[in-house]
Amino acid sequence: MLSALPVSPGLARDEMKISGPVVFASPRTSIRANQIANRELGHPIKEAKVTTDLRYLAYTAILTAALWIPYIVCQVMTNGPLQPPNYVDPALPRPVPPWGQRAHRAYLNATEVFAPFAALVVVAQLTGKADTMTAFWSASFFWSRLAHSIVYWAGIPYLRTVLFTLAFIAEAGIFWELIR
Repeated sequence: MLSALPVSPGLARDEMKISGPVVFASPRTSIRANQIANRELGHPIKEAKVTTDLRYLAYTAILTAALWIPYIVCQVMTNGPLQPPNYVDPALPRPVPPWGQRAHRAYLNATEVFAPFAALVVVAQLTGKADTMTAFWSASFFWSRLAHSIVYWAGIPYLRTVLFTLAFIAEAGIFWELIR
């Protein structure tokens, strides 16, 4: 097959340059090609299994990704849509009521705690240490973070701190499962 490829004159075989346009196969073709190659090599064809840990990681990702929405709704309800000067100088004041400020802080807080959780879940998957306990801790993290966001928006003191702490304990639980 390599001998049929055009080679620039004066180059050794290991320095070969292939010329011509690059053609990318469609994802469907690539998947089908992988299936055929796996079958020919005798590798079993398996579908990736979405474990409970990964499912709750996905739920937490979409929750975190969507938490900006209440803040923007508050901005638009309070100040109307952004005007051209707001794009030029984003520091122009656009005050929002306290619930909008809390919604913004809940979003920022969620983005701050997502990375460690995601890293722990991925490491548990890659090391083969994902089990019923990591699944329990992952689900606990998600539900704690969802409740934390709602309680944060509502401005309920103390309970917010308890929920934040429970989510941290869930992360610590996954970490414990990794190191034990």
